[in-house]
Amino acid sequence: SFAGFFISFDSASQSSIPAVKKENVEIQAVMKGDYFSDEKAKLLAFNKQLEKVNLLHISTHSFLKGKENMTVLQLADNKFFLFELYGKNFSPQLVVLSACHTGQGLLANGEGIISLARGFTATGAAGIVAGLWDMNDETTATLMGPFYKELSSVKNPAYSFQQAKLTWFPK
Repeated sequence: SFAGFFISFDSASQSSIPAVKKENVEIQAVMKGDYFSDEKAKLLAFNKQLEKVNLLHISTHSFLKGKENMTVLQLADNKFFLFELYGKNFSPQLVVLSACHTGQGLLANGEGIISLARGFTATGAAGIVAGLWDMNDETTATLMGPFYKELSSVKNPAYSFQQAKLTWFPK
């Protein structure tokens, strides 16, 4: 089962990400599932979907907060913090974090980077696609349709992502 969360605005800063709408359309063309866009992509819906999906896609603003560099996802009505993952009972096959800084966080001695990507892994996700830096929104939107199209037939995220990039960078 698939669930996608697509927030093309940040209610706090009023920043918009127009390419998120394109990304949503590209993915819906190839993947069946539950889609939560903008004002429907609320924290309650997100928490409910965490418990039941095999494939989770999140496309929104993400940022590092405070001196601890805590990764935060911006949902339509609230923020979702890394610590909220702990204690959750879920085990998706793949989580796609189509947002900036989802692979970054606090560097803890002896532990490594405490990031949102690591949090999803620690709570049971079998695979993660995450961003280590600011992502180009248009490029991401362009890559996601071919990625999911390939993934639906091959079931291998690494290969599917490679093939999606090759469609963007033809030989």
